[in-house]
Amino acid sequence: AYRVLMFIILQLFFCRVTSGNGNHSQQLIFQRYDVEQGLPNSNVNCIYQDCYGYIWIGTEDGLARYDGIYFRVYNDNVYPRTIGYQAVISIFEDIDSTFLVGTRHTLELYDRERDAFFHFAFPPDPWGNQYFQVTAIARLARNRYLIGTDGGGMYEFIINRKSPDKSVINKIKTHLYRISSIYSENPDTFWVTDFVEGLFRYVAGKGKCEKIDIPSEKSLEIRSICGNQTQLFLGTNSHGLCMIDKKTLKSSFFNTSEGLPSNRIWAVAKDKHGNLWIGMDGGGIAYLQLKDKTIVRFQHYGFDQSTISNNNVHTLYVDRENNLWVGHFHGGISYANTSNVFQSLRCIPGYANTLSNKMVTAVLRDRRHYLWIGTDGGGINIYDSIWNRVEHKLLPASLIKILADKPILTLYEDSESKIWIGTYLMGYFSYDPRTGQFRHFMHDSPAEMFSLSNDIRCFYEDKQSNLWVGTNGAGIYVINRHTGQIIKQIQKTLNTNNSLSLNWIRSIVPDSYGFIWIATSFGLSRYDPIKRQFVNYYANSTDTGALSDDLVLSIFEDKQRNLWIGTRNGLNLYNRTNNTFRKFYIQH
Repeated sequence: AYRVLMFIILQLFFCRVTSGNGNHSQQLIFQRYDVEQGLPNSNVNCIYQDCYGYIWIGTEDGLARYDGIYFRVYNDNVYPRTIGYQAVISIFEDIDSTFLVGTRHTLELYDRERDAFFHFAFPPDPWGNQYFQVTAIARLARNRYLIGTDGGGMYEFIINRKSPDKSVINKIKTHLYRISSIYSENPDTFWVTDFVEGLFRYVAGKGKCEKIDIPSEKSLEIRSICGNQTQLFLGTNSHGLCMIDKKTLKSSFFNTSEGLPSNRIWAVAKDKHGNLWIGMDGGGIAYLQLKDKTIVRFQHYGFDQSTISNNNVHTLYVDRENNLWVGHFHGGISYANTSNVFQSLRCIPGYANTLSNKMVTAVLRDRRHYLWIGTDGGGINIYDSIWNRVEHKLLPASLIKILADKPILTLYEDSESKIWIGTYLMGYFSYDPRTGQFRHFMHDSPAEMFSLSNDIRCFYEDKQSNLWVGTNGAGIYVINRHTGQIIKQIQKTLNTNNSLSLNWIRSIVPDSYGFIWIATSFGLSRYDPIKRQFVNYYANSTDTGALSDDLVLSIFEDKQRNLWIGTRNGLNLYNRTNNTFRKFYIQH
């Protein structure tokens, strides 16, 4: 039961940090979809959700539509109205549900009633070329669309609603030929990126294409673009993320020096919180919170099937439910439900950046937002929410060696940010993360072993900055944190009510009224440090206001100053007015 409780606590740590604001400081659980699940090819170029909720996937070997269960593939070369076995590069749906697909050679118009496609080639260029890779599609007006190609520049597609096969493509005269992406500012203004030439602002009504200067050492090779009301975000192939102020047109870069795993950005996508997902070729994905520029990384980890399928990310898409779809090169799709607040860290044997042991016995979140995880025989793991992985080398090597096979029962951070580590039969340790120094406190002399215990269950720092150490069998030591000297020992005293209920301590928690509450294996003790008096509470089957069980495991005071007591047999809410408990049980 204790191990199950710690598992729940670990889950709730992640639940807390994922709520509401788009903070993904946890390990998202990814599902993978590849050829085995129905994709036509494992190289995914684009992903799009249509007005009916279907997810469309463009691959190197045709188009697929996913309904949440099955993939419907459009790559039948025998039937003339499918996409065929060709690469699908871009997908777009208009507000009137007009659905367009760009392939490596043609533009495709989808007929929903017939579940078929009309194919359109481009006007021949001066060299006779008319098959260009369609990299971007945007709406100009009703039945008119801006088409960006790699090799042919920009075109206008005009749909003939009465006879769709008679729709036409006209060349737009600009000096741009290698269009990589288009971001629509408004019905007349578009931000256009060219692999070679950089960023441009295209005003369709005037036919004006204005170059936006971005100071850089060399060509940026912009591969993707998105934006908000004030900024543009460009994914570049060598300079990381380029951020441009729309009003001043001043640019800045966010790259590996700020924490990105790679500067080779192939995809950027904005979520419903206004933050950015960044996909990198070889670097996995990263989540950037724009307000404070904090970043969380998500990468492929060995045999862990809950991580992304590989680190070669070529496209990203955030659907209407804010779920994330990741398209890979030779990796199919990785999907994550970002609203799933319950996440987990796991032990994967043979892989370094996972838990060292599957039995979690203690959890602490320190002031630096590191998550300390104590295990039953695997020492301590530290979860880094920035890199989104478990680290084992943040502690001194000598301390790691000592704790490697020790059961860690409790973790505590004091007012000076020192970490206190309680173990089973190995005493306790203090560790200062600022200096890397640690001390080991163990009572191993014959005299000490008779009256003291090395089985440490909890810590608490009082208002005098002394540390209370709760033990299993020897009550509580109150120690000087700096010297480690025991100032006094608090134990159960026979033939008196003014003492602990038992020396087997499970938790020590102060409340808002100045009392110190102590959970033991036989009852609950309340200590008044001013009067130096104890009041003990026990279970009583004939008293409806008594505790539900004598084995008390946990104590918690909420923001409303309610005191909750966890026992072996249910939850108790303390009523301060009449000094009784209200009991809560699992309903069977």
